[in-house]
Amino acid sequence: MSDFYIVPPRLIVGSLQRSNVVTSLNTLRGDLSFKVNPETGLTLNINSGVFSFSITPDFYIKKSGDIVPSNIIFQPDAGKYGLAVGSRPTDPGTGVSGALYFNTTYSVLKVYDGSGWNEIASTGTSGITQSSADTRYLRLDGGNVPTAAISMGSQFLRFANLTTRSAAGTAGQVYYNTDTNKLDLYNGSSWVAVGSGITSISAGTGISLSANPITTYGTVSVNQAYNFNWTGSHTFSSPITFSTTQTFDASKLTIAYEVAGDLLKFDGTKWARMPKGSPHQILSVACCSDDLEYVSLVAGSGIAISFAPGQAIFTSTGGTGGGGSGTGNSVYISTEPPSYTPIVGDLWWDSDSGGLNIYYSDGDSTQWVEVNSFIGGIDPIQNIYGITSINGLIGYTQHFNVGTSGVNFNISSFGATHTYNIPIAGSGKTGLITGLPQIIAGTKTFSDGVVSSTGATIYGTLYLPDNPLQAKYGGTGYSAFTKGDLLVGLGDTFFKLPIGNDSFVIKANSNAPSGLGWTSLSSAIVSLSAPSPAYLGDLWWNSEDGSLYVYYKDGDSDQWVEVGNAPSQGASGSSTIVSASYFTASYGYLETVYDYGTTSGSVTPNWNNGSIQKITLNGALTLNVPTNMQSGATLKLIIRQNASGNHLMTPNGSLKFKGGNKTLSTSANSIDMIKIYYDGTTYLCDLDLAYS
Repeated sequence: MSDFYIVPPRLIVGSLQRSNVVTSLNTLRGDLSFKVNPETGLTLNINSGVFSFSITPDFYIKKSGDIVPSNIIFQPDAGKYGLAVGSRPTDPGTGVSGALYFNTTYSVLKVYDGSGWNEIASTGTSGITQSSADTRYLRLDGGNVPTAAISMGSQFLRFANLTTRSAAGTAGQVYYNTDTNKLDLYNGSSWVAVGSGITSISAGTGISLSANPITTYGTVSVNQAYNFNWTGSHTFSSPITFSTTQTFDASKLTIAYEVAGDLLKFDGTKWARMPKGSPHQILSVACCSDDLEYVSLVAGSGIAISFAPGQAIFTSTGGTGGGGSGTGNSVYISTEPPSYTPIVGDLWWDSDSGGLNIYYSDGDSTQWVEVNSFIGGIDPIQNIYGITSINGLIGYTQHFNVGTSGVNFNISSFGATHTYNIPIAGSGKTGLITGLPQIIAGTKTFSDGVVSSTGATIYGTLYLPDNPLQAKYGGTGYSAFTKGDLLVGLGDTFFKLPIGNDSFVIKANSNAPSGLGWTSLSSAIVSLSAPSPAYLGDLWWNSEDGSLYVYYKDGDSDQWVEVGNAPSQGASGSSTIVSASYFTASYGYLETVYDYGTTSGSVTPNWNNGSIQKITLNGALTLNVPTNMQSGATLKLIIRQNASGNHLMTPNGSLKFKGGNKTLSTSANSIDMIKIYYDGTTYLCDLDLAYS
């Protein structure tokens, strides 16, 4: 390169002479290279053989003074002081607003406010003097006291790290004791460890801890399953509730001021103690309220009351009746009805006629009714003393009970008691129908029907010999059926749907009476004539001329409509060639274009929506990898800019564009199309721009 020279403009190559060329530059000979570093602000411009070196505008601050339109950040290294302003003992002349200088006379920093030099103030116009600083900042020597709360925010507060102090401090002082690893607080008289009141918590009876013992922090839990033994007095402000599996030991119950014989009763508001009554009183429901009370037994005329342990004995004293006296114990004996007011069930033996009477109510009135008498109980019979034996039992006093024993109505007598048994009806038992669940055996005939409010369960065969079931959900409305019939609900009735043809299936049909109809399971019915019945959407291939029909409803009528004008089927053994153009023209093959509408943001095309899709952009588009594309499938996406335009596309990295071109046309209303081909592994994309 030693023969390379800088040639003056006046010379041409043909007249190049060594004496007319520059052979050195600043004493440098040979090949010369000019390099500039833009990071230093130096630029080089060569124009018409002129080399111009210059400094990038606003790259440096001029020593003579300059205006900086951006920020200046000083980050001095260790030992460096960063920015230093000018200093002098007196204020300089007029400055510019914001100018700074350090006054060495008063050791303060001053700023020019547009009219004069002032100390940088903390409040008002006062400078950062000790008096003003003491009201705003904490002194390192502790010489001032905060006048409000101090918040550390999200920062840590570090206390002094000292060994154990022996000298007295000031109340409230705190330091970190490096001997005990605790905070020590001066309480006014001595240094005490903060938190030394409780050093650990251990679990007691019925208590569990997250860590046992807890020395710093943890969780204290009560074992609710523990069988506590409570002592002392306890006050419960809410009711005590027992679960279904819990029991209460009444022997452990103690009530304030209780004495032997006390009862607990609920007075409608709360439970209260009911003191026991006087000797021989009985507990009764008050006649005019629902309250309980103790009442005394008072013997009436002819009655004596005596008491034995656990008994109150009522004895007839032979008192005078209306017309005589008797000696009976449990039956009033007299020639006249009792003078006292009887109640239903009282017995009176007429000692004159020998008739036994019972006080009875028939619903309308109450009266004495004779129980039995061989002669009607009118005239006395000599040597007749009333009932002397009942069911083989004799005795002056006999008792009547009722029961349910046995398998049929019976009377069971034992000792002095007669039990009238009417069994509860059941399997092998004749008896009463109750309100409880029971089994009824044997054939029962209900001439007036059966009514159940909760339904009925029938085991075995249900026979309806006369009429079908009658009810909204039970009646069928039919008494005869054919094999394969189906019952279809029609509100409160049924419709009988006859069996369909072999291999047919049921399909919804709103035009059919039942809303259902039979149709072929195959994709198309193959026959010479149109199938009947037919349902919306059914296909029929005419095996005579090879045409395909669909059963279609145009809103006014239903009919078979030919799908396309297919060519006639050739003779047996021959073939008919149908060209693609014929198929498209004759059959009207059109593919639906799926429209995303006007949108933006993330879009994931779904190949199942069709192989042609379109979108109008009103913002930036993020195009994702299409879903459901099969190997060999193609997808065309038409992208239109809206009236604003300038909307960009960011495709997924798995979409490989031809030539790497991924930039859309950005003019208003411009149209581009992306063709995506999937080979089973890679999505190959071709972007066609600016359709017009």
